[in-house]
Amino acid sequence: EATAAREVAEVPKPEASDLPPPPTVVLPDGDKTTRWTALREMVLSNVICQTHVRPGKKVVLGVGDLDAKIMFVGEAPGAEEETQGEPFVGPAGQLLTKMIGAMGLGRGDVYIGNIMNWRPEMPLNASGVQYGNRPPTEAEMNFCLPFLRAQIEIVDPQLIVALGSTAAQGLLGFGSF
Repeated sequence: EATAAREVAEVPKPEASDLPPPPTVVLPDGDKTTRWTALREMVLSNVICQTHVRPGKKVVLGVGDLDAKIMFVGEAPGAEEETQGEPFVGPAGQLLTKMIGAMGLGRGDVYIGNIMNWRPEMPLNASGVQYGNRPPTEAEMNFCLPFLRAQIEIVDPQLIVALGSTAAQGLLGFGSF
C-alpha cells in the first residue's frame, strides 16, 4: 500500500560516543603508489568503516592522479558514490567533472576525495532503501579525517579545494568560520 511505502525506520545520528577514537594512520615507506595501495587496504578493511556501510554498498576512498597539483575534497559519499565506491560520480560529480573540464583538465589530472569514507546513515523506506543525505557529524568526520590527511600526504597537492562548507570545516577545523 502507498502509505506503507512512505513509512520509514528512523536512524539516530551517531554521537561521538558511538565511534571509537580516530585511527592512527602510519603509511609505509615507498613510492606514492605503494603508500596509496597500503592506505586503500587500511580504509577498505577498517572495521568501523565497514560497519557503517549498508549491505551491498562500498566504502569510498579518493581517486585520481597521485601526482595531482589540485585536490578536490567533498564531505561524504552519496547514493551513487556508495554504489560505485568512487567519489563524485552522481549529479554533483557530473557538475564537478564539467568544472574540471572548463579548467582545461580531466578527472584523471586531479585527485578527488571526501572527508568521509561512508555515506552517513539516513532512514530507510519500507523497501529497506536509504533515501536522502545528511551532513556528517563532527564525530564521523573526526574518525575519517586521518584517512583524508594520509591521502593529502601522499598526493601532496599544491592546491586543495574544499567543496562546500562541511568539507571546509573538516579541513580547517570545526567552528573556524
